[in-house]
Amino acid sequence: MARLKLDPRSMRLGSHELAGHIVAAVRAAQQDRLAKVGEPATPLEAEGPGAEEFIRRVNDMEAQAASDFARLTSSLEEMLRRLDDPPSGKLPRDDR
Repeated sequence: MARLKLDPRSMRLGSHELAGHIVAAVRAAQQDRLAKVGEPATPLEAEGPGAEEFIRRVNDMEAQAASDFARLTSSLEEMLRRLDDPPSGKLPRDDR
């Protein structure tokens, strides 16, 4: 997998659902590449990293994506908590 392009509509998904789709795409690309390990490399692949390096990179990207999504989810949850729990004495804008 050289690139992952997200359709803007994918941002409508929840972060966990989107992360699941991304992980599935990365794993499918990884399995596809592993299935081709015994096949002759194309000229572009011959110049690139070997299968072990590719797998290491994919695993690193998967771990980084999981960390990024966890951080994003945490930030969003904190933001929602703040919106639901205004400082004492102040009403939310909709309740005035």
